[in-house]
Amino acid sequence: MRLLPAMLALLALVAGCYSPQDFSDEYNQAVCDKIYECYDADLLEYIPNRGEDIETCYEDRDEPTQADDEDCAFDRERARLCVEETGDMPCQDYRQGNNWPESCDLVCGSDE
Repeated sequence: MRLLPAMLALLALVAGCYSPQDFSDEYNQAVCDKIYECYDADLLEYIPNRGEDIETCYEDRDEPTQADDEDCAFDRERARLCVEETGDMPCQDYRQGNNWPESCDLVCGSDE
């Protein structure tokens, strides 16, 4: 029973270690998922940085994100939410660039 508090503390520490690099990797993977979910095969050839298939997209896509900026006041919770909400975007919004998740604009903190 005395191990439980120590295990919970370790879990909290590990869960809180979401880095800007983690965000960039997961965000780029979410973009790959949206590309291959939302575009027909005949349109994929016009999408830059998509890889030959979803697996190579995951491996090759290394687009910089705002979290890569050294002046970023990285907000882990908003970064996680950005990745989740990007993955949940309807394809129509994704293809048109509409209704992008607000959390993605706030990954580096608010403008206040």
